[in-house]
Amino acid sequence: MTQNKKNVIKTYTNPVTGKFAVGNPGGARPKKEFSMTNAFREVLSEKDPREKIEKYKVIINKAISMATRGDNDMIKYIVNRLEGMPSGSQPIVPIQINQPLDMKLVEQEAVELLKKLGYKVEK
Repeated sequence: MTQNKKNVIKTYTNPVTGKFAVGNPGGARPKKEFSMTNAFREVLSEKDPREKIEKYKVIINKAISMATRGDNDMIKYIVNRLEGMPSGSQPIVPIQINQPLDMKLVEQEAVELLKKLGYKVEK
C-alpha cells in the first residue's frame, strides 16, 4: 500500500515541547555565497608573478625576515601564532643584580630550557 505524498504533513517541531523534531536539523543557516575568509584564502593561494611562489608564502617570508632583523613586534606576533597567546598576566618583578652575570651559565640554562620545550638546539 502506497501513501499519497500530497496528504503528508511535515512536522518540524514537536507540538508539545516546541523543540525541533528528531531528525530535523533545526533550520541550519544556509551556506554563505560570499565569505571574506574564503576570498582571502583564494587570493593568497595564487602564485605571485614576481616571486613564483604562493602569495601566502611571500607574506610568511616577509614576516620571518622582519623578525630576524630584530622587529620585536613581529617576533611576538610569530611566537604568539605558533605557541598561542600567554594565558593570564604574570607580574614582572624587577630584580637587583649585584654581580656581573656569567653569560656561559645563562646560555647553558637557556639551552636546557629550550631542549625541555622540545626545540632542537645546536651549538
